[in-house]
Amino acid sequence: MDEPLSNLDAKLRDGTRKEIVKLHRNLQATIVYVTHDQIEAMTMATRIVVMNEGYIQQVGTPSQVYNEPANLFVAGFMGMPPMNFFIGRIEGKNFVSDDLNLTLNDKQLELLATYKDRPLTLGIRPEYFSSDLKHRVDKNWLVDVKVNMVEYSGSSQIVTFELSGQTINAKLNTRDSIEMDDVITLAIKREAALFFDTQSTLRIVDTYQSMQVKFDGEGIIFNEQKVTLPKNLVQTLKLYKDKVVSLNFRLEDMVQDPNGIELTVFDAIPFGDIQQVVFTDGISKWTVRMQDDISYIVGNRYAINFNLKDVYFTDIETKQHIKELIQ
Repeated sequence: MDEPLSNLDAKLRDGTRKEIVKLHRNLQATIVYVTHDQIEAMTMATRIVVMNEGYIQQVGTPSQVYNEPANLFVAGFMGMPPMNFFIGRIEGKNFVSDDLNLTLNDKQLELLATYKDRPLTLGIRPEYFSSDLKHRVDKNWLVDVKVNMVEYSGSSQIVTFELSGQTINAKLNTRDSIEMDDVITLAIKREAALFFDTQSTLRIVDTYQSMQVKFDGEGIIFNEQKVTLPKNLVQTLKLYKDKVVSLNFRLEDMVQDPNGIELTVFDAIPFGDIQQVVFTDGISKWTVRMQDDISYIVGNRYAINFNLKDVYFTDIETKQHIKELIQ
C-alpha cells in the first residue's frame, strides 16, 4: 500500500487506519505499507523500516524506533514535537553546551569515556521535561527557562523556550497554569537522555554482542580461523583450554586486520567517517561500526579482528564473566 490514506480527512483517516489494522490481524498476512506519516507508522506497524535518501536507517518495532533510535535522523524524524538536541562536550563529569551544564551519572560517564575530546549531541524528548515538583529530585536535571509560547491541546501543553541557543519544546501536563513570558523551573529526566556521535550521527550505545569461539591455549578459533590472544587473556582463559566460550564485544570493538577472521558483509551504511556494517558467517549476524577508509561491499569477505582490551569472555553454561569465575 502506497500512502492510501493521504487524501482522507482526519476523522476518516483515523477510522480507516483502525480497519486496516483489523484486516492485517485477521488475514495474518505480510503487508508493506509506505507512508510519510509517523502516526500511521507508529500506530499500525508491527515493524518499521525508516529510510532516508535511499538508505535504511533502522528496522525495528515502533517502541524500538522511538525509544532506541539508531541515529540523529531517526531520533528527529520519529515523534511530534521532535526530539530536542544539544551539541556539546564533556568537561570533567558534566555535559556542557553553551550555558547548559548538566552533571552526568556514573553510567553515562562510562558510556561517554572515549568522548572526552570529541563533540557529541544530547537528545531529550519533549515528554521528559516536567514542571511537577515531585520530579525535582537529585537524579534529574533542573533548568530555569523563560516561556516563549504555549500550545494547549487539552490533555497536554507544548511549552516552547530558548535553552543553550536552541528552540526547545517541552510536553507538559495541564495541571500547571503556564503563560507566555513566565520564568519556570523544569526537571529533565536524566535517565531518558540519549547521546549521539555528532560526526557520524550514530547513537552511542554500550550494547554487547557475542560470538562463540574455542580457546586452544594460545588464541580463539572461529570457523577454523584463529586469532592469537595477548598473554593477559591467555592467562584469563587458562582453565578453558579446548573449550567453547562466549566472546562479548561492543559495536566499536571490531577492526580490519589481515590476521583476523574472515566474515561476509551482509549490509553496509555510511555515516560520515563511520560505516555501520553487518557481518555474517552465513548463520549469525553482527552489527559493528568500522572507522577506516575501506568501502565495505555487500557480499564481499573481509578479515576482521577485535579491540581485545575492551572485550570480555563468559562461560557458555553459567553466563558468568570468566575473569570473575577465576578470581
